[in-house]
Amino acid sequence: MKENWLIDHGKSLSEDEVICLVGDTGGSIVMPAFASAFEQVGCTQVRLLGDLMYPYGISGLDDPELKQRFLAPFEPLFAKDIPFYLILGNHDYRNNTEAWLELARQHPQIIMPNYYYGERWGDMCFISLDTTHFDKLYRLGQRFEQGRWFKRIKKELADSKLAIVLGHHPLFSCGPHDHATPQLQLFLRRHILGRCDAYLAGHEHILSYEREARDTHFFVAATGYHIAPVNESKAIHANSEYGFLTLQKAEAHAVCISGYTVQVNEHCQYQGVTKVWQQIVQGQGLR
Repeated sequence: MKENWLIDHGKSLSEDEVICLVGDTGGSIVMPAFASAFEQVGCTQVRLLGDLMYPYGISGLDDPELKQRFLAPFEPLFAKDIPFYLILGNHDYRNNTEAWLELARQHPQIIMPNYYYGERWGDMCFISLDTTHFDKLYRLGQRFEQGRWFKRIKKELADSKLAIVLGHHPLFSCGPHDHATPQLQLFLRRHILGRCDAYLAGHEHILSYEREARDTHFFVAATGYHIAPVNESKAIHANSEYGFLTLQKAEAHAVCISGYTVQVNEHCQYQGVTKVWQQIVQGQGLR
C-alpha cells in the first residue's frame, strides 16, 4: 500500500497558535533577526517554504553550512520546543536533498517526513508540496508520483473545513517571474486554483498577498535572504523588505494571514517587527 505521508496531530489549532511562514531563508545572515521577530510575535510554529540553503543546498549532515547557517540561528526557538516544518526549494535540489529528511529524523523539532506531506489539525488541514517536481521538466517521474499521492491525500482530508496548501513556487507573483512556468501552471491551475482556501509560496523574494481567484487566496513570503522589486499594481498588498507571514485561527473555519516586515540595522542586527497588512481567509475545504 502506498504511503500517504499524513500526520494526524489529534487536535485542532487553537486561536493562541501563531504560525510563522517564510521562504528563501537560505542561511541568510539576517536569520537571527528573523528568530527574534518570530519570538516577538509569539510564534508557536515555523514553516519554511523552501530554498533552505543558498546557493547549493547541503552536502549532508556534516556540512558545516547546516550548523552555522541553519541550526545555530534558530537555536533560541529550538530551545523553546518550537517545531519547524520544512519543504524544499529548487536551490536545495542542487545538492543532497535526502540530508534534509535525515535531519528531520534526527532532530526533534524539525518535521519533514517526506518531500511532500499532509497534516490534519481537527477540521483544518495543511498540504505541503514539493513544487520543484512540477517545475523541472526532467523530474517527470517524481511529478507523476506526487500527483498520484496528491489525489490520495485529498480523499483522506476531504472532510476538512479549511484547507491550506504550501509550496515553494507561486502561481501568481508581482515579483520578477510574474507567474509560474507553463509546466508548473498545469498542476497549480488544475489542482490548487479554486480547489483549496489558500496557497502560500516562496521563491520570488517578495512579501505579498497576490489576489483571491476562484475562492483561493494566493500569498508569497520569500524575503528571508534576497529582496526583489515588486509591481504593486499586480497585487493587493506587496512589500520589498525582509518579512514573513503569520497564520492564526480566526472565527470558526477561518484564518487570519498577516504580513510582517522585519527591521535590521546596517549590521543586520534585529531592530523590530511591524505588521503591515492582514487578510481573513474563509474556509471551504478541499474541492
